[in-house]
Amino acid sequence: MIDLSAPLETWMPTVWYGGFLLGLPDLCVGQWPQEIARAHGQAWKVWIVTNATETQRLTHALSKPVPRKGPALDFASGPDAAIRKPIRHAEDFVALYAPPAQAWPWITLVSLTMSPQAAAELGAARGRYTWDADDSENAALDRVARLRARLPNAPVHVPDGATSH
Repeated sequence: MIDLSAPLETWMPTVWYGGFLLGLPDLCVGQWPQEIARAHGQAWKVWIVTNATETQRLTHALSKPVPRKGPALDFASGPDAAIRKPIRHAEDFVALYAPPAQAWPWITLVSLTMSPQAAAELGAARGRYTWDADDSENAALDRVARLRARLPNAPVHVPDGATSH
């Protein structure tokens, strides 16, 4: 049984994926407990972090319990609030982040300039970012290849050592 009143870091393991090129944000990736993942339909939680102050604020938020709104966890006023500020002046790109440890996913991050309405409709984090997780490098590279075809003007960044399609 998960103690949801305990600090978030005690029941959601996290790892940091460093931005491997200048201008790429860092990612803090959390693994939902199985009970929540099944109900949520997603195994991973991703926070997109753009500077040292945000890293410090998010790390602090992870060390505290997630606030509640009635019986539900209120991530919006908890850890998500540490990095909620929309990012307006960033480059468009597709970036593939390799897992920093075994059993963690490959993360494909897309940064696109879009209207606030389009960002809300897409559920874009920070007004511009969408992400997907893949269990294997091949699946992630296939995703990147499909995105490259759909977004021909967005630079594609893959980490050293990843095989490009």
